[in-house]
Amino acid sequence: KNFEELGRDETLAREHIRGLCWDGGQISCPKCRGSKIYHLSEQRYRCPHCTYTFHDFSRRWINIGGLTPAQWVNLSGHFAEELTANQMTQALGISYNTAYKAMTTLRLSILAQALDSRQFLGRDAEIDLGVDYVPAPRYRPTVKVPVFGVLERLGLVFIDLIPGLQGETLFHFHINFHLRMARMGKLVYTDRYKQYDAMVACGDDSLPYRILQGRKEPPAIDGGKHGFWNFAKKRLQRYSGITPRRFPLYIKELEFRYNHRNEDIQPLLLDALCRLVPDIA
Repeated sequence: KNFEELGRDETLAREHIRGLCWDGGQISCPKCRGSKIYHLSEQRYRCPHCTYTFHDFSRRWINIGGLTPAQWVNLSGHFAEELTANQMTQALGISYNTAYKAMTTLRLSILAQALDSRQFLGRDAEIDLGVDYVPAPRYRPTVKVPVFGVLERLGLVFIDLIPGLQGETLFHFHINFHLRMARMGKLVYTDRYKQYDAMVACGDDSLPYRILQGRKEPPAIDGGKHGFWNFAKKRLQRYSGITPRRFPLYIKELEFRYNHRNEDIQPLLLDALCRLVPDIA
């Protein structure tokens, strides 16, 4: 598809996105998945089974954020090019808050496609992403600074949320078990641990960063031979103001980007945006 053309024409953009939403052309209820529907006026539908009234984009990520189809096409292209929220406001002529919310929605749609998405989006999730349009976990999260394991094999990387570990636990391992550890702003990362090439966490002022001052032995992942870390480190250095709650969205985005590093990811981004928001009740 010519995405530049779609980005200039709302009608073409809407038809393209509508086709992604109804892959194969079969319209079904996004609430109960019923295949029998009634056509109403103004491009709306009603399900006779659950009586839900909906339109083409109902209950999909692309329906969050208030952008038009052409704006979503353009934003997905700029996101693929790794523009920041500030740069996005200039490129699209929208407010910073609108750009930031749309980019967060896009990151959520990426996360929702991950194999371990329910660890982040489920009602039993151990962490809370702090996004008002995604249901919070059923129970109060016990982990404030989540820890992720980095595992790269055969050119693919897997970023695992390690259950039960807190950011402060990494400092405990460092002090008492001599696990090598380094700091990059609010982000800390370690040497190999169990099956993982490294552990990484984005902290806050509660972490004792001063312990790492003057440390001369960097983690092995800093040796320059780790494909994902070389890819991710320069991108992580560009991020500023990331909170521990939102860091999972960024690290899982990097997992996605790395695993599709030899592809044009704009079609993949639009496809993710057109998926149904998962039922995580």
